[in-house]
Amino acid sequence: METARIETWRDACVHVATTCAVRAAGDTQAEVTVTLSDDRSSTLQMRAFELDGATWLEVSGAIGKLASTSPVGLLQSNTILAVGGLAVARSGELVIRQVLPLAGLRRIDLDETLLTLAEQQVVAHGALQADIDAKR
Repeated sequence: METARIETWRDACVHVATTCAVRAAGDTQAEVTVTLSDDRSSTLQMRAFELDGATWLEVSGAIGKLASTSPVGLLQSNTILAVGGLAVARSGELVIRQVLPLAGLRRIDLDETLLTLAEQQVVAHGALQADIDAKR
């Protein structure tokens, strides 16, 4: 099953729904709740988009407001992330995100991306909150 591939947005949603709670948020967007091994959970956004004739799958998770942290610290944090990267959404929110090619995506690669981003989101959110609390 590790080599099974995803070809479409619908394939991605159906597959993810086998292990996570998925709530559609439009034709090419969904909210995915990943339960971690320690019973914590993380809510990620998943969306498909077209770029240069190919369909891509973006997985992202909110961490907090950009104004709450140092841009230099964020760039330094990007260097230690094994999967995903920190970015600023148009809303001004700090997110962790990963973009994958949709056509031919291995199911296991999507599973690992969701789990890793969920874990990193929980840790980063906690660290950001601790930083905010320490500045008070």
